Amino acid sequence: MREVAEELGVFDTPLEAVFDSYYSDAGEDGGPPNRLWSRVFICRHDGPFRLQPEEVASGEFVALADILADDAGRYTPDTFKALRELLERGVLSAAAS
Repeated sequence: MREVAEELGVFDTPLEAVFDSYYSDAGEDGGPPNRLWSRVFICRHDGPFRLQPEEVASGEFVALADILADDAGRYTPDTFKALRELLERGVLSAAAS
């Protein structure tokens, strides 16, 4: 809740823990492998949003279908994996975007 408040300016909105996630890959350009444990939360908020300039360069609303069709790799692979799992579990609907 602290990070949501700091980075997005969202207060007093409950977060729902949905699942724990593990992501790993071989790393890039011979670097060390990436390994990440995370807890995925969901919340709904209609705004307004106040992005923290020290930590958030920009923000935008993007249709879920556009994210799923992304071929430019704009989204981090661990986030993309979590999004796919939210869809598989029925927490999000691709038709809702």
